[in-house]
Amino acid sequence: VSDPARCVVLERRAVGGPAVLMERARDAVRQAIGRALPADRAAIVLAFATGEQAGIGPTDVEVFRIAGLSHLMAVSGLNVAIIAGLALVGLRWLLGRSAWIGLGFGAERASVVLAVPLVVAYAGFVGGQPSALRAVLMMLVVLLAVALRRQADALTSVAWAVIVLVAWRPSWAGDPGLQLSVGALLGLLVLDPWLAARIEARARVEAWPWLLRAGLAVGRASASATLATLPIVAWANSVPHSPSA
Repeated sequence: VSDPARCVVLERRAVGGPAVLMERARDAVRQAIGRALPADRAAIVLAFATGEQAGIGPTDVEVFRIAGLSHLMAVSGLNVAIIAGLALVGLRWLLGRSAWIGLGFGAERASVVLAVPLVVAYAGFVGGQPSALRAVLMMLVVLLAVALRRQADALTSVAWAVIVLVAWRPSWAGDPGLQLSVGALLGLLVLDPWLAARIEARARVEAWPWLLRAGLAVGRASASATLATLPIVAWANSVPHSPSA
């Protein structure tokens, strides 16, 4: 339009808010990955991180489909569990250095409280995808149980969350996304404490520099979630797919 005076403003909206911040964050991640990797690889990494699959070529999509790994390009419980696990470990270590927090509310419970908005923010970061929202819902239930300092309650919460979700959508019972969510959560709740006990029994971890201890805790949480989901990924990879599927 050559004459702006002839334009009619139908509605004015302020530019800002959580949605705009999340979009800016996604764009920053998109640009960082794009600068670090070739276009085809960057598109796959971006799908793993955010679930954004628009840049993946049809050839790569077909390769993932034939391999039975298409579900890895969607944000699932594995992503959410890793984010939550890293947040919990990092916050617990950071807050544990404060005697005031340790003697009061407790570093573990405080880290859970602070991890909740981070997990919710990640759901917004990936665009509120159904698989992410489902995984976040399960994670929030588990975090609530962990905040009560009841390990058994955390496992029971996972079971109840699965029952509710499958009762709501029975088709989710065979969905790899839900299975990855459950597997990753069980890895953090069962495998991570087991690994921590075994490592501390064989090495004097408390004598290590704080940076090494923090790195070990973060790596252990990520490894626990990943190892717990390996059987699910292997099973999905072994399922035959017909060309017409």
